[in-house]
Amino acid sequence: MTAVFGVPGTYIAFFSANISNMCLPAAAASQDAVGVKPGTDKVEIVATLGISMASLVNKIILIPVILFGLWLLTIIPESVQNIFPFVLPAIFGAVLAQFAMKFPLYGIFALALGLAVHALPISLFLKNVTCIIIVLTIMILRERRKTVEKA
Repeated sequence: MTAVFGVPGTYIAFFSANISNMCLPAAAASQDAVGVKPGTDKVEIVATLGISMASLVNKIILIPVILFGLWLLTIIPESVQNIFPFVLPAIFGAVLAQFAMKFPLYGIFALALGLAVHALPISLFLKNVTCIIIVLTIMILRERRKTVEKA
């Protein structure tokens, strides 16, 4: 990546955290538009400028969208806002369904654990974090054991 972006471009790319969708295409398009030859200092400069502008445009678009979203949240009826706490568990449920189709044993375990943790008198956030940490820990340990057994 350093060969494509250069050191400054790599820094900006990691700082903006949108490498594959924004920074890499911006660097490639800017280098292509200017017609610089690979391996030269101009490549790094052009890539850095392309990434910087893409990041700036991204922020210029995101800030009004975020502000509009915040305003929109104030006018949404309370009956709809009461649904918001269920969004994250619904996303986890969809991910669980996709994952359980590939690894049924993990899916059954995660579902059983989720039902057990649901009974605990802790906040919804802690319930989600608890399930994620326990399931990931057990899956990682089990996969490591499988790898050791194969070796």
